[in-house]
Amino acid sequence: MKLIFFLLLYASCFSSCTSRLSPKDTEIKALSDSLKVRCNDRIMQTDSLRIEAENFMAHTQPGTPEYFLARQYYINSYFNEKNFPRVLEMLDETERMPGYKDLPATQANYLYTRSRCYQFMQQYDKAIAISRQIMDLVPTPGDTLAHEGIRTRAVGAMNNVNNIFYFTNRTDQGAEWFHRLRTNPPALLDECCRRDMMIFEGYLRGLAGQKERAEAVMDSAHALPVYRKTAENTFRDCSFAASVYYALPHRKDDMERLLKHAISEGRKDRYIPGINWAMSLLGNIYSRQNRFQEAVQLQYQGLEIGLRLQDSVFCARCYHELSNLYYKWGMYPQAQYYIDKVFAWQENTNTNLKDKGAYHLTKWSIVQKLPGYRREERLKLLATADSCFLLSEIK
Repeated sequence: MKLIFFLLLYASCFSSCTSRLSPKDTEIKALSDSLKVRCNDRIMQTDSLRIEAENFMAHTQPGTPEYFLARQYYINSYFNEKNFPRVLEMLDETERMPGYKDLPATQANYLYTRSRCYQFMQQYDKAIAISRQIMDLVPTPGDTLAHEGIRTRAVGAMNNVNNIFYFTNRTDQGAEWFHRLRTNPPALLDECCRRDMMIFEGYLRGLAGQKERAEAVMDSAHALPVYRKTAENTFRDCSFAASVYYALPHRKDDMERLLKHAISEGRKDRYIPGINWAMSLLGNIYSRQNRFQEAVQLQYQGLEIGLRLQDSVFCARCYHELSNLYYKWGMYPQAQYYIDKVFAWQENTNTNLKDKGAYHLTKWSIVQKLPGYRREERLKLLATADSCFLLSEIK
């Protein structure tokens, strides 16, 4: 579910030495480990990351996994600057280096970077093709670290392919892409990614309106064992299934259970965008069923998360949901109180236009029900909302 790849720490796929290290080798390894930690600490700081990565490369032997890891950090510094042509140029250089083709886990990392470049450059078919290459990689027999490294990248690549089909409104094509993948899977995916492939297919079929088929695929996916259970993957599985069951009235209990579980798992991983989505969907269910107290309590749970993490955007959205709830129930002073909280939280943040427009529209709706607002004030709120929606291409 997390789309920003350079926040991930690159897994090192190196076998430990069976022979005793010399004092000099021990010193070099300690320095290498220290440099690796320093690169991880500076993963989002472009200039300092580049300096540390150059230092890291200088203390590694070309052609080794450590060298390619250091070079990956160096390339990431250009990715952070969104200098994608330079990144692609350096990736081309790397693929011609001695030793590269002998390290499938390293190849997975570099191919993943290439696919993300193409994705950000909106060359979506190229991004999908490169993602497919990751899935075809075969780890060296017995190398468990390489196996897990490639599998991690393969699942991440599947997530990116899913996002491409979603954001380009080709959900039906995406569903068929994943169906073909799982009916004739590469060896590694056949061994440990069958559940993942079905989860993505079922999700895209649901978005494409193929309700019954989406339900069948998602049910089959959840019947399979989990290969590696993490909070992130559990959140994905629960939220994707809930989105499919949302369109099926007879699955409303399953949907509610899955959304609650997704929120719980998202809290463990501090996955704010996902929690916000799941809470919005669950809150919508409560609101439609007139379960007012549960809907309010849900948003207070969200506020507890947002306040603890000092996430102003998340807090603003929770206050907005509270304002809408009280408005729906005709409690206009309370609705005004919470919408004013929204404006206080979003005042010093880069609120996106869609949210900003929604906040002003909600405020406009509330002031229609309250005395003391001049016509000019009301029109200003409406005009601001209108301009936000126009600029964000939302009517």
